[in-house]
Amino acid sequence: MGAVTDGMNIINYMENGGQDYLLVHYKIADGLSDEKYREIFQNLKEEGVLINSHYDDVEWVLKGNDGRKFYVRFDTDSGAVWNDRLKHFALLKLDMQKADIHSTSVNIKRIMNELSETDYLNADLIPAYREKIGKYDRSRRIYLSALGEFLAFIGGEDAKKYLNVISGVPQIYSVRPRDLPCYQSILLFDYVINDFIQRTGIKEKARYYPVLIWWKISSVIPLRPGEVYQLPRACICEKNGKCYIHIERVKNKYKRKQYSSPIVKDFEIGRDIYSMIRDYIDYADKIAGDKTEYLFSIQTLRETAGLKPKDDDVERLTHVTMQTIYSHFKKEVIEQEYGYHVVPLGQRQGENDIEDVKMGDVRHLAIINLMMMGYNPLYIMELAGHHKLNTQMGYYNHVDTFATAKSHVLKEMIKKAKNNLNFEDYGGGEYVLQKNKLGASYYELPLVFDGKGRCRSRNFPYECVYTECIFCPHFIPERNLSREYYDALREENEKDLEALQMELKLLMADSIDNRKFEKVGKKIGVTLNQKILIHAYQHLREEME
Repeated sequence: MGAVTDGMNIINYMENGGQDYLLVHYKIADGLSDEKYREIFQNLKEEGVLINSHYDDVEWVLKGNDGRKFYVRFDTDSGAVWNDRLKHFALLKLDMQKADIHSTSVNIKRIMNELSETDYLNADLIPAYREKIGKYDRSRRIYLSALGEFLAFIGGEDAKKYLNVISGVPQIYSVRPRDLPCYQSILLFDYVINDFIQRTGIKEKARYYPVLIWWKISSVIPLRPGEVYQLPRACICEKNGKCYIHIERVKNKYKRKQYSSPIVKDFEIGRDIYSMIRDYIDYADKIAGDKTEYLFSIQTLRETAGLKPKDDDVERLTHVTMQTIYSHFKKEVIEQEYGYHVVPLGQRQGENDIEDVKMGDVRHLAIINLMMMGYNPLYIMELAGHHKLNTQMGYYNHVDTFATAKSHVLKEMIKKAKNNLNFEDYGGGEYVLQKNKLGASYYELPLVFDGKGRCRSRNFPYECVYTECIFCPHFIPERNLSREYYDALREENEKDLEALQMELKLLMADSIDNRKFEKVGKKIGVTLNQKILIHAYQHLREEME
């Protein structure tokens, strides 16, 4: 076809000297032969993506890897030419772009709807269409995004005119950052999950096992919900005394010849998670006699959760089914058994309120925690299944909010611990929280920081490595520090974080040195935790004023 300036975006991952991969962007337009499109149809049919009989069928049946079927009818009012164009578009989305099957079926229907509104790109209707789409709400503007890609694909003068019209509608392609629940809600949710696991028997847990296992895995490993749904039955194993879980990554849309960093699929997990999954497998064998290839098969869920999926061909847990189980858990366990109230984001008012945790939130929280713990950004990229480091930069929008919320939790811990510290083993480096009051041993500790606190280290001052005492785990503040001191620390901390983010961006642009990434990752983790401490002490000071 030669060079194509307009068309549908395709991405290939190509080898680059054995050191890295290149993202090769190109466009493809509707210019293949009819025989080639029919060949693609047959290939997708052999792969099981298409299950209807013939290319010329009015209705195509698409089948997802979870067994769900999606139906698309190519029966436009304008005849065979437009039906063929839509079929061509769908085939290349599914084959070359590896687009999601459900999204493809939905977008074809959206395109057909908008084409009808334009009388199939009638140039005389452009002024009326421009006025009409200017009144579309945000959800309806998604239709325009799908139509725009289709217009670029088919080309032609009328298509370009309409593409210019819809491109002028603001915020069609904008993506808002995900709003996450507050840290207090995450802690409460985690408490409920763990307490429920510990205090209930396997029969009580059986109804909610997908939710319990999803949370325990995803809060540690940054997984997409779909990666949990399709866990194989034989997903866990033991090697050399350690426990592992095998996870297939689902966001693998484009054909790749080589990765600079192979996507991680085998993860070490704790014995508790391993045992819980093992118990579930044994229970499923006993109750349902389940021998399917999936951990969360519909056969088992029919017995344990009382589910009745509409599609008999579905073999495993789907998003719709998981949402049903999750809704039951929030209502029956979180609210009825534990007495908490699940509220929308931003509406937490009392101690018993838990902001609603969406399925996709936990993956983001796991990534943020890894960043705050100072992990190598390249390692986080591999764990998250990302294929470029730029993706991680978007998570810094949440890190600041998350760190601030975490500082409030730390402040409350400091308040509760203030009169309940035992320093008999103060050389251990950690607070020992007990019920007895602060003993006289406190006054035997050395004064530090110009008399503003005491140090619990037995080797003081020989192991001092912190530039500021408040960042040291051995430090115990004795009286409030000045507002000016906290303000100066906070300003310096913000400058350090900005400099580190810029350093990371520069590394991403011209370096593949793993050691450099590891070093800046650790610095970011340290600086974020310093931020949390500064905020916690500052909030505590403000409360006492």
